Amino acid sequence: MQNIISGKWDTAVKAAEKLLHDFNIDVSAQTGRNVLKKQKKNLKFAKMHQHWTINYWNRVIWADEIKLNALDQLEDFGVGNQKEKVYQTELSHGVGYLIRIDRRLDEQLYCKISEDELMKTLEYNEMEKDSTILQQDSDTKHPSRKAKKCLQDLDIHVIQWSPQSPNLDLTAYPWDVLKNKLISYQNPPQGIHE
Repeated sequence: MQNIISGKWDTAVKAAEKLLHDFNIDVSAQTGRNVLKKQKKNLKFAKMHQHWTINYWNRVIWADEIKLNALDQLEDFGVGNQKEKVYQTELSHGVGYLIRIDRRLDEQLYCKISEDELMKTLEYNEMEKDSTILQQDSDTKHPSRKAKKCLQDLDIHVIQWSPQSPNLDLTAYPWDVLKNKLISYQNPPQGIHE
């Protein structure tokens, strides 16, 4: 990618040819274009927020809905593939409410969760709505008109998040820690409810 950014490889086609010839990596020119578009968006996001202070980042609530299978790494031990879906929030100084989702998360349910659990999280953590910033991924229900209006009515500001930024997804980290702890047990749990 440095060769593309520096202009050494001036087209995606040329980059694909050089990757195949020099490194035996077979990628299409379109894949190169997609990677560059993503990197361009990530760079734009980084430049927009490079001067944010710790105090500013402390105002961010990190929110995500995930399919949780705490035992997925234990399948080698014969544990089944039982999944739970949850919506969670995290803050710089703790966690917010965790809600189990037992149906498809559509924009209507997303708004209900925002109106209930998100507001409870703010209240519990003594955070002001008008100074709070919500981070959410680019799932299709988040930028919907209904969801935007709901958050606007709640007086919640939303950060324009860089797409596909897994290393910035703080909500995944605690689950990775949990999975690693479960794997280390001499007698691993036999199901998700243990």
